Amino acid sequence: MADEKKRTKNGKEILGHDEAAELFKESNALYRAILDNLQDAVYILDANGRFLLWNSVFNKVTGCSDEEISSKVPTDFIVPGDRSILAAAITEVWETGFAKAEVGVIAKDGSCAIYEFASSLLKDSSGRIVGLCGSGRDTTLRKKTLDELQDKIGQLKIFAKAATGREMRMIELKEKVRELEERLKVKGSFQK
Repeated sequence: MADEKKRTKNGKEILGHDEAAELFKESNALYRAILDNLQDAVYILDANGRFLLWNSVFNKVTGCSDEEISSKVPTDFIVPGDRSILAAAITEVWETGFAKAEVGVIAKDGSCAIYEFASSLLKDSSGRIVGLCGSGRDTTLRKKTLDELQDKIGQLKIFAKAATGREMRMIELKEKVRELEERLKVKGSFQK
């Protein structure tokens, strides 16, 4: 099978899809229990970007069945405008060993949420690259709160500028009034 040829990326041996899948089946029961008790979406991809393993949270986030997920690639779950961001992050993992990306995830029902994904290379005990693994955390509320905070800061800056401008104008006017009063005093003293 072409997928099973020994391949390398950046000079490191990479397992084929079938070999990597077999490695995970051996200890799947324990890992499944751990993965399904996490609150973040967890996934493992092979060297071709195909899903090898994911937890039940990933199913919930995407609204997809195991069969549907196994037939997709990661960017299939990302809003179109963010797909290049995720693709670049995956490339970065292969090049540097780690990457993060915050992107919009679109579920099967059309709903969207913002997720921060962190991925790293996954190696077996011999140091061979099996694929990449990662997790995704829903940051929708954090992003919304941060956006609202930035908006409020912007409004405060406008208010501060207006208030400072008003205060400066008041100081200028008071100075002009003082100067006029001084002139009137001086002018009045000559008329006596």
